[in-house]
Amino acid sequence: MLILTLPPFNVAWLGFFALAPFFYHLFSSKKSTKTLAFEAWIFGFLWMGYVHHWMFFLTDWVGIGWLLLLWAIFCMYLAVYFAIGALLFRILEPFCGRVLSISFVWILCEWLRSLGPAGDPAGVIGYAFSESLWVTWAWLGGIYFLSWMAVLSSAVVAEWFVVDRIQKIKQVIVFLTLSLVFCTGANVMHKGIAEASRAVKVALVQGNHAQSVKLNESSWNYVRNDYLRLTQVAVAERPQLVFWPETISPDLNYGDKAWILNVFQTCLTYNCGIVWGTPILENQKPYNALSVISKQQGINTEWYSKQKLMPFGEYWPLRGFFRFFKLDYLLSEDYQIGLRNSNLQVQNVVVGPMICLESLFPQYARDLGKKGAQLLYVAANNAWFKKSIAADLHFKMTQIRAVENELPLVQVSNTGISGIVLPDGTLQTKLPANQQIVWTGLLNIPTKTHKTPFQIAGHWILGLSGILCGLLGIVRRFKFKKTI
Repeated sequence: MLILTLPPFNVAWLGFFALAPFFYHLFSSKKSTKTLAFEAWIFGFLWMGYVHHWMFFLTDWVGIGWLLLLWAIFCMYLAVYFAIGALLFRILEPFCGRVLSISFVWILCEWLRSLGPAGDPAGVIGYAFSESLWVTWAWLGGIYFLSWMAVLSSAVVAEWFVVDRIQKIKQVIVFLTLSLVFCTGANVMHKGIAEASRAVKVALVQGNHAQSVKLNESSWNYVRNDYLRLTQVAVAERPQLVFWPETISPDLNYGDKAWILNVFQTCLTYNCGIVWGTPILENQKPYNALSVISKQQGINTEWYSKQKLMPFGEYWPLRGFFRFFKLDYLLSEDYQIGLRNSNLQVQNVVVGPMICLESLFPQYARDLGKKGAQLLYVAANNAWFKKSIAADLHFKMTQIRAVENELPLVQVSNTGISGIVLPDGTLQTKLPANQQIVWTGLLNIPTKTHKTPFQIAGHWILGLSGILCGLLGIVRRFKFKKTI
């Protein structure tokens, strides 16, 4: 059932029940804690293995043997968090009960799994609701609040099969109450919250250049000129903002002075601003950046550098390991972790920039929203992964950032998926992948922003669940002592 919550199926309502079979096994198992942890590890390996099977679409650049090894090691590592979850569940269950324990432990391990250089939030169950009515709850508590509700629902279903008749009646009441609240509550809470806004015409330029073309140095001039051509098509509609994808070519594109002047002249003639991805050197160090060319800001006076780099794509961990096995030929020059992490001013609009996988981690969008962003912008390049689920998965996860911060979000990806997500999570447009497309249209941008509960309190559900588990554990332990 978990697989059906992912692209291309996207069966959102299954998110409420998908974990119930696994939880039933946890709840009813009489096996040792060590055995249960191992079984949870197997479950995690299978789930993470499927979520990350897009890695096998990289065979044009890496041999299948190395891909299989990397995929296996990475998924085995991620599966460790499922084993940790089973161990913690066994520890907490006697004091906090099955439902509350698993609800807290699951979202805690999802959060822990996303931390660190190898952190990965793919497969978080809350993303099942990205394109559903229930996504609006992310405004209140972020992605892990959505996960908590999904886990709680599955836990209640699993509990039904391991308790007596009276307890089952109570479970039905709890489940129906949760369903009613979850289906209607977020929409009721949002009534009357809409901010004043103004309509701004924007253009999305999806260049659709194959990764093999982008990596071919002889094609760089062609790619640059193609974006200029597509933009000249777009500006005929008089957009105020034009968005290009991440790193239109690996070249230091600002070195092509004639081309840059042509782009700037387009901005002057049509009074627009272009936000685009390009490598930039600062203090002789390379950065993956988003830069601004506009009539108001001029050329490259505003730019943002990527903070969350892709391992093996933008930097190489364990360089000594590769050199030891004489695999230096695989290594490339590392991008540096970005130091410029503020919003961009573009034609009187405050744009909150993110590059590719940064949109998968809630903290980056939250930080930009707290700093006053009026519009979130994600520049991506999923051409590496061809027609795998990677592009769909990326867009599905990015959608939640709009709701968490109650801001419109624009994503432009080289080969797709590009689109616009409104503050309530609905899609204004979603462009098909693997096509060259120029889209223009009006987008309502708030003139005055407010802080959402998620921006103020972050993932408060983690802390609250932990406190509830602790208090319940103390109470039950105290009662146990009194009966002795």
